[in-house]
Amino acid sequence: MKKRVCAVFTAIFLGVTALPSSTFAAESYQETEKAALGEFLTEFISLYTSGLDNYEQALAGSYGDFTITLGEAGRGLLGMMFPADVSWLDNLKFSTDVTIKDGQMGEVLNISLNDTDILSVNLYSDSTTGDVFVQIPELSESYLSANWQDMFQETQTLTEGTTSVSLSMDDLIKYMSISENILEYLPSADALESIINTYGTMFIEGFAEGETGSETLTVSDVSQECTTFEGVLDNSDALTVVKDILTQAREDENIREILTGIENSGSGNENLYQQFQDGIDSLSADLSESEESDASAVISKIWTDDTDKIVGRQISFQEADGTSTPFFTCQTPSNGSDRGLLLELGSEGSTIALTGSGTVNGATMKGTYSVLTDSEPVLSIELSDYDTETAAEGKLNGVYTLSIPATAIEDEAAASLMNGFSLAVTLASGETDFSATADILSAGESLLSLNFTSDLGDGVEIPDLTAISGTVYDTLNADDTAAYAEEISMDTILSNLTAAGMPETFIEDVISAFTYTEEDYSTYEDTYSDDDSDDGLSEDSSAYDDSSAADDSIDDTLTEETEVPADSSAS
Repeated sequence: MKKRVCAVFTAIFLGVTALPSSTFAAESYQETEKAALGEFLTEFISLYTSGLDNYEQALAGSYGDFTITLGEAGRGLLGMMFPADVSWLDNLKFSTDVTIKDGQMGEVLNISLNDTDILSVNLYSDSTTGDVFVQIPELSESYLSANWQDMFQETQTLTEGTTSVSLSMDDLIKYMSISENILEYLPSADALESIINTYGTMFIEGFAEGETGSETLTVSDVSQECTTFEGVLDNSDALTVVKDILTQAREDENIREILTGIENSGSGNENLYQQFQDGIDSLSADLSESEESDASAVISKIWTDDTDKIVGRQISFQEADGTSTPFFTCQTPSNGSDRGLLLELGSEGSTIALTGSGTVNGATMKGTYSVLTDSEPVLSIELSDYDTETAAEGKLNGVYTLSIPATAIEDEAAASLMNGFSLAVTLASGETDFSATADILSAGESLLSLNFTSDLGDGVEIPDLTAISGTVYDTLNADDTAAYAEEISMDTILSNLTAAGMPETFIEDVISAFTYTEEDYSTYEDTYSDDDSDDGLSEDSSAYDDSSAADDSIDDTLTEETEVPADSSAS
């Protein structure tokens, strides 16, 4: 058990510096790790601060859209399966703009087809009252209204005895409040930096200095001459470090501030700080009762290049007999413009790894990589247009084309079917915007493309929800819903669909493809009769009739022969 605790703590505290950094290290393991931790903190806190700023702006207005685009090959494939003409179909997009303010939310959803607006939905809600209003202008200028509390009660009535899910108005108010006021409860950048630096440093200082040397680090034919440093954390030292960390954490004001902030957020986590202290006391007591130790240890090894930049790390568990087994490895050697990569996790004989190499040209990189499970390739990744500059900011901008190697599929038919298919994922991030596109490719041609884009939006103007102008229909009132159904008109939507390129007969064609009429049944019966004549069964119907007559004769004969005499009961 102690082995696992030691390994897990090591991975957590040292994993933050596992990737290469531009740290300039000193001539020892501990100083190198501390410098790497400092470099990580500088970048992490910068990202955290900008993330908080972006979230605050996003509450005022955030935009997102999801687009489905059919390629020419995709339209052809769909056309073979769909019972109507789809050659006109290009793309379908759902876009939304959201504002959250003073416990209220406003959202505008737009649906477009082939870049032509089809319909829109205006949605407004108030978490303090539970009122919700929905308007679809293309159907009607009127609103549909509902109240979350009434809907919850209706749901509980309908599902009574069938579900244990309990919904309440208080839950809605709580979650809306957390979403809007989360910045008040998240830790400050200074508090977060202090916590990571304090306990990361304490753990690093628990490692004794190990061997120092030089080594050629090689990954996917990319080699680099490196200096190596090792840190050793044995079981007894690990227990001491963990105890010291628990003692420090119990009285840490930054941790107290964060946990009490979560308590006050209305998230339902009351007494969280007291539970944290009780947990520390319990764990400390358990550690005090477990003083026995053995000669096993965790070995942390790092590789640095000639500029003292960390280009590799490996964390291993060393048994009492001296045998060592790596359970985390990250190595990124470079040679000129070539870059190697090995990221591997392993436990008890089972491993998963990402490995390969790439070439940098200016600020972009391309390469070929494989995902291996127990050394067997299960996924191939072609990388292109990878932005090495934004990667330092945690943005993985680039194009990732994924395919399954034929050797990874045992069934020949399945392997043949998958041959030529791939998935290209394109990621693009800016200061506030983000875009992710997934293209399903066949022989390099797009069948289907899925795109998600988000950014700061223009925001939504939320009307006075206590005095909505216009007619409002209650969705839980049967008369209101009937009146709304009488009021709506599909004319605008159908006109928009036609403007988008949809053939006027498309809807009728689809309906008729899945609907059988009297004429269809008559045709089916005629066809069935014709089929009978083809197989000779109805070539001479009189034969069938004669056979039936013969059967009737047999039945009559059997009846006469087996008739019971009237006086049989007396005998």
